[in-house]
This record gives sequence, C-alpha cells and structure tokens, in this order.
Amino acid sequence: MPKPSVFLSYSHKDEDWKNRLRTQLKVLEQLGTFVVWDDRRIDAGDTWYDAIRVAMDDAEVAVCLISADYLASDFCVKEEIPYLLKRRTEQGMRLLPVLLRPCPWKFVPWLKAIQMLPRDGKAVTVDFAATWDVAFDEVAEMIGGWLQEEGGEGGGEEALRSFGRVTGGAGGIFRSLPMAPPEVSRSDDDLPPPDFGPLARTSGNELFGRDAELNRLDELWEKGAVRVVSLTGPAGIGKSALVSAWLEGLRKRNPGAERTIRALDDPEDPPLAQLTRPVRGKRGFCIVISRQPLPALDNLPEGVVARMELGPLPPTAGRALLRVAGVRGTDAELEAISRDLGGLPLALVRRATAPSPPSA
Repeated sequence: MPKPSVFLSYSHKDEDWKNRLRTQLKVLEQLGTFVVWDDRRIDAGDTWYDAIRVAMDDAEVAVCLISADYLASDFCVKEEIPYLLKRRTEQGMRLLPVLLRPCPWKFVPWLKAIQMLPRDGKAVTVDFAATWDVAFDEVAEMIGGWLQEEGGEGGGEEALRSFGRVTGGAGGIFRSLPMAPPEVSRSDDDLPPPDFGPLARTSGNELFGRDAELNRLDELWEKGAVRVVSLTGPAGIGKSALVSAWLEGLRKRNPGAERTIRALDDPEDPPLAQLTRPVRGKRGFCIVISRQPLPALDNLPEGVVARMELGPLPPTAGRALLRVAGVRGTDAELEAISRDLGGLPLALVRRATAPSPPSA
C-alpha cells in the first residue's frame, strides 16, 4: 500500500525555509509515516505542470508556505491554491498554511477561514527566527498526528472538527448545497432549517468572485435591521449557490443561527407577513431568490428589505472556475471564454464539462 503523501506548496524565493521544514519532515519520512513531495522532485524531461497536478491529486496533506512572494505568485494563486482548496472541500484533504514571513494575509479570504501555524498570527522568520525548529516541529507533529488518525488509530473525527473543512463569509471556494425551502405556512416550531445535507459532489458548483456579495449578506445579517433580502439575477448566475455558501459559512461560524433564516428559491407569491415574522422566538431573516424583483416586496415597510442583484462573474473569476474545472489555457484565453459566455457560472461549467470534439 503506498504511503501517504505530503505536498509542499511554496515560492522558490522561500526555498531555504522550505528546505528547513523538509528536514523536520524527513524524520517522520524515514520512519515510513509519509513521503514528502515538492517540485524539486520533478525529473528532467517531465512535463512540470502535469507532474504537479498528479502530486496534488495524490496528496493526503498539503502545506502552503505563506509569504508575500507566495501570495504574489501567479502560479501559486491561480493554479495550486484553487486546486488544493477544491480537493480540501470535495475530498477532505488536509490543508495547512504556515506563515513564514509577515504579509497582509488577513485580507486573503481563504486564509482567514483556515487554522494557520504558528498560532496567533506569528511568523516563523520573526517570532521563531532563532528557534525555527520549534515552529516546524509543530507542523511535523500535526501532520504526523493527522495521518496516524486516518490510518485507523482513532481520534480522526475530533481532529477534523477542530481543523475544519469549509468556513464561509469571506469568499473563497465553496460547494453549493441542496436547497430545501420551508413552507412558510407552517408554524414557527415546525419550520425546518435549511437543508445542509451532503455537500454536492458534481463539478462546477464552486463559488468564485463573490466576496463582496458574501460580505454584504454578513453585514445585513449582523446589523439586524433588514428582515428580507431580495436576491435577483438571470438563470445560471449562481444565486442559489451564493446563498448556500453563505448559509454554510454562517452555520460553521455560529452553529444554530441558520435556523432563524428562511431561503425561498423562486417563490410565486410569498405572503409578506410570513416573511418578516420571528422564527423560533428570534428575529426572522428571509432571503428571497428570484430572476426578477418581486413587486409584492415593495409593500413592506421602508428599511425592512434589502435588494441585491447578482451580476456576471468578472473574467478573472471565470478564468479561475474554468481552470479548477480542468480547462487548460493561458489567462487571456480563459478570460476570453468567460467574457464570451457572459460570465455565467452555469455556462462556464457546461463549457468545462463538454466533451472535446473528435480530432480530425
């Protein structure tokens, strides 16, 4: 049986630090706990992109060495990070960021959602400059513990809960969840919460380029004045995926809060009194999803309704969706495809999953 693999994602400008971490990991590697892969293992003559993709596919754990150079790297940001996040969400691969050097990482949505080492925002090169082996020892021990648990020695579920798989509210990549709108005619006690069943496994449900909308929903929820959000946009624009991702993020950050929320997907004639009533003894918050604004919402009191119109994905987000879905091409080529398809996520997914034409 092959040994578990640990994938190291880093900027070549941080190679000295990567090598120091590799020395710590070598202790466990020699004991047969796992094997470590970085791009220096690519043999001459190998197709480097394909070799990296295979290594990411095989990894049980990926370690991202965070620095300004790493976050400024086109290849890391556009190729490796989206693919690793996709594997983390879909297949439960462990993803561990390690802050090497101070940088504005707090503005990067996916990093805000994942536990990072060293803890408390410390950086290896500053807070452990003379004791870097202490910081890297913690990394090695965490990885060894994870792989030992997954090997059947117990405790794996608790580790998963403590580390987390997907959190939301700040953007990043999320999987869309099945929506099961409750019937608003039922009593408060009978209202079911949104359906947080198994994460969808079909390709193309990732959420890209919606940071502003996720943050807006956070803001409306936290301030509490708005009771109904009218989310509109054309078919295929990703309205339900946006709401599902936001609800899942809220559930992770504030368990139970989602039970006070109704999500109505394309209702014909929502009863206004039902939309704004309290749920389970708490203030109600209803998100109404529709292609066109519903005139009935104009009759609600001023300040109770917020309107959000979901527009097409920017070309950069469309490019990311295509690339993660496996479409190969330059940035310019993928962004051109996104523009040609109007920035519609559904159209981009169909383009990515369409069979290739037979060769002549």
